[in-house]
Amino acid sequence: MRISTRRGARRLAASTVEFAFVAPIFFLILFGIYEYARYLFTVQMVNNAAREGARYAVVNSISTVTTPAIQNYVDQYMAGQGAAQLVGYSPSTSIAVYKADPVTGQNTGQSWTNASWGDPIGVSVTGTYQPMMPGLLHLTGSLTVTGRCVMSCEAN
Repeated sequence: MRISTRRGARRLAASTVEFAFVAPIFFLILFGIYEYARYLFTVQMVNNAAREGARYAVVNSISTVTTPAIQNYVDQYMAGQGAAQLVGYSPSTSIAVYKADPVTGQNTGQSWTNASWGDPIGVSVTGTYQPMMPGLLHLTGSLTVTGRCVMSCEAN
């Protein structure tokens, strides 16, 4: 009995055509999952850094800790990922420490160092997230990511 090699060659061509139809959809979904996971990582990192900075500020408001020291603390907490994940990131401009409004939590423009016991102190970390493949998923050019945390002063 003779085995025909022709039939196997036709099946190989069919598999190639099927792969050509399925592969772009598969890779689009795969890159979409990757991009969304990277965005969620960045948002979570910024939120955690703001929370850690606020915690550090509320327990050190009467000591000699300055705003640049808290900015450096927050930057160290992000372990170098601030500059890696956010475009134009700089600790001195992207991290703000402030005395917050007790109702809204917004920046009052007052120095956080003169906060008394129970006054809210806020830390915000802001940056611009740039997708790696914006054209692939029809995303906008960039997204603003902001993490903010407000805690009550415990030191004064």
